[in-house]
Amino acid sequence: MKTLLFDLDGTLTDPSRGILNCIEYSLEKLAVQPVSREVLYGCIGPPLRRVFAELLTTGDQSLIEEGVRLYRERFSESGLFENELYPGIENLLENFNTHGYTLFVATSKPEVYARRILDHFEIMHYFEALYGPDLKGRLEDKRLLVKKLLADHNCRIDRTCMIGDRKYDIEAGRFNNIKTCGVTYGFGSLAELEDCGSDLICHGVDQLFEVIGKLF
Repeated sequence: MKTLLFDLDGTLTDPSRGILNCIEYSLEKLAVQPVSREVLYGCIGPPLRRVFAELLTTGDQSLIEEGVRLYRERFSESGLFENELYPGIENLLENFNTHGYTLFVATSKPEVYARRILDHFEIMHYFEALYGPDLKGRLEDKRLLVKKLLADHNCRIDRTCMIGDRKYDIEAGRFNNIKTCGVTYGFGSLAELEDCGSDLICHGVDQLFEVIGKLF
């Protein structure tokens, strides 16, 4: 069995408009000095609590949780759908399915939101299962999330690959001794993906099928 674990944000979809709008909404409500969009782009990928700890430069958990609450207040209503499927993704997923790959989603986004997004774009049926943390942050560490997914589904380590756009995806794959493929069309730079040791690098959705084919 050939198994692929897909990150969501920056790999399957471009969520930048919604995420940035929701972060800005939170910071405004907290009366925090506005942050440049360039800085905010770096907030796409990591767990939300880590994002607010860095943006608010604080270890105050109550303040971090308030930032998360405000973010989700807007995200659950409108930010969720300020999102776009990357061109070619649906054809890619269908192609992988046709050629015998088993697909999963492994995301840092809370599972309840990730499922709504996949249902919105009508692509959930391509995947065996979706794994994401709960709203309280359980399994927020992507390394542990991937570990649980692999164990739950008895995935063969030598026949599994993690695909994502940020170092957190690659680190999760390496931690669990599976192959990794970094994609540069998302929000992580080529340098970021190379520095964390990605086995493969892919520069476009249209190249992913061929690049992954070299692994198995």
